[in-house]
Amino acid sequence: MNLLGNNIRGTLESGINTEDTAMSVVLDGNSQAFPTIPSAPSDETPMYLTISNDDDPLLCEIVKVTATTGTTVNTMERAQRGTSALVWPTGSIVSLNLHAQDV
Repeated sequence: MNLLGNNIRGTLESGINTEDTAMSVVLDGNSQAFPTIPSAPSDETPMYLTISNDDDPLLCEIVKVTATTGTTVNTMERAQRGTSALVWPTGSIVSLNLHAQDV
């Protein structure tokens, strides 16, 4: 079962390029915190985050997160679930969403 949570949304603290495997997120004021990832994550307990842009919310990238510290994503695998790794500017939206593969 993937790690899920309610009302988790924020923005990139600084931009990322297609090769980056970490990112820092500023959570929105009323956002919940990221779920705790087990110290030994498995393929059965990943957390998938969606990176998108307000101007074109359907242009997005899904990343598989395997380690976090607070609001910093320490390790992520880019271009998951049929998306492509893209360049994302500071302020891009980062959210924890339910995807078709989760149900």
